[in-house]
Amino acid sequence: MVQGEADESLQTESILTEDPNFYDCDRYHICAAERDKPIEDFVDWLHKYSLKNWIISLGLFCSSSFEIGFFGSCFFLGYISSCLVFPPLADKHGRKIFIIAVQIEQALCYAVLLLVHNTYIYYLCIFIIGSSVPLKNMIAYTHLMEFLPGRVSAMSGFMIFLDGMILVVSPMILQYVSNNTDVFLWAALLMNLVGLSGFVFMYIPESIKFQLESGRYQAAKKDIEYVLRYNKCTPEQEVVCLGILDRLVAKKQSIIELNIKAHQDKQTLQEPGLLTKIRGDSNLIHNILMMILVWCSSSFTFYLLNFLIKYMPGDIYFNSVVSGLSAGAMLTQGIIQPKLGAKGSMVFSFTLTTLASLILCFFDQNTEQVALYALVLCLAKSGATLNFGFAYAIHQDLFPSYFIITSYGVCNFFCRGLTIIAPIVVEVPNKLVPFLVCVGTSLLGLLSASMLKKRPSEDQLLPQAPPAQPATVKK
Repeated sequence: MVQGEADESLQTESILTEDPNFYDCDRYHICAAERDKPIEDFVDWLHKYSLKNWIISLGLFCSSSFEIGFFGSCFFLGYISSCLVFPPLADKHGRKIFIIAVQIEQALCYAVLLLVHNTYIYYLCIFIIGSSVPLKNMIAYTHLMEFLPGRVSAMSGFMIFLDGMILVVSPMILQYVSNNTDVFLWAALLMNLVGLSGFVFMYIPESIKFQLESGRYQAAKKDIEYVLRYNKCTPEQEVVCLGILDRLVAKKQSIIELNIKAHQDKQTLQEPGLLTKIRGDSNLIHNILMMILVWCSSSFTFYLLNFLIKYMPGDIYFNSVVSGLSAGAMLTQGIIQPKLGAKGSMVFSFTLTTLASLILCFFDQNTEQVALYALVLCLAKSGATLNFGFAYAIHQDLFPSYFIITSYGVCNFFCRGLTIIAPIVVEVPNKLVPFLVCVGTSLLGLLSASMLKKRPSEDQLLPQAPPAQPATVKK
């Protein structure tokens, strides 16, 4: 909303609002007019759609669409560039160091965004933040899940539910609390500082699963003893737990010794590289290819439905809140997965998205049944949200510890790259096309999920002792 008395040229092709001093004007009319005051002085700050955002603080109101859109591009470029770099490093060197580093990195970037108002600095910071997101989405997530055996599906659903509720809370904050978007930067800065202080003032161990599978037995034992003390376990429970650890370590070490004897030369036995381990796992390559398709389908459908919200009839704040309520579906993940299994749960969620997207194809875009339309769209987005949750959780069942975070990186590299074209699909003149694409991508995800193969158990993956040679008796 721009003040009408600012310039007569602003009244061209404008609609008079309820306030006689303001007119609805597009960017062309505002930028073409001669002004003796900053643009923000002409804005109706009492209107609910007027926001004090980067467009105002960086003076981008009359900048090109490329300059404005490049903010989002920087984020995705940063995300894609780090997907194949940091996850493999975390599988080799551990999870904890990267989690601490990413919190420091993001806290510094958010502080710079709040203090330094420069477009090129913003581009750089957003690129860095984008490159750090995989460290949180993949490495920190895996670190948490490896501490929660048996509760992965429930905790994964709860975490993604909290993440999805941001889409519910954010519009409400903008409408009822503050129209200054810097409030989100302050919130992000505070969350990173709180997380970092947790590592400073509390001892949070490295992933014990990673330590055991990488042969760091003493470090694993030390951290297990700490966890036992922290949980106030009884001496009997400590003896049982440490006894299990000692038997596991003894078993792995005995197998290594038998293999050394079989080679008759310690120097010829080397730790196999990642590619050698992958080639030795018959199901891993098949599963990673299927999961790439699952992730591409989940991500593309999820963001495509998000972008379609702006074309829904009604208030955009209300539509965003209704859409964000689909995150509530994640609270059912811990109920669905134990009953259907990880693979069956993914088939269920893709089926839900497919059917809901198919129903949306039969709606008129100018329908007056706004509530029904929003409900079906919410169901489609609920299925897409569940797809994400089950995709995250199933990696724990499909891949070994030395490849889990790398598998997240590989899948996200392809799915984020594909998701870049989702906004283009939304802008197709025929609004039936995006829903047909949703149906197609969901069917692809459904087929890929149904073709996943269960990973062999740990005992099957461990190298076996060589067969004993028959004894000979000398006559």
